[in-house]
Amino acid sequence: MFRALLDEYVKQGGTLIVFAQQHGYEFSVLPTPDGKPVTGYGWAEDQSCRYRSVYIDTYHQILSG
Repeated sequence: MFRALLDEYVKQGGTLIVFAQQHGYEFSVLPTPDGKPVTGYGWAEDQSCRYRSVYIDTYHQILSG
């Protein structure tokens, strides 16, 4: 049901901002246009989770403060 609600939100023009998750399977709740699940490794599964795994290089107002 959570995935269906997210899908409806995006279809109506909403934007999802998704940050890293602890486990890769948690990305499966994200809606996709082709219906295929989003896959990847979570930060707890990544071998370099503490060194240069993610950084923000461009300013944006939703990430300030």
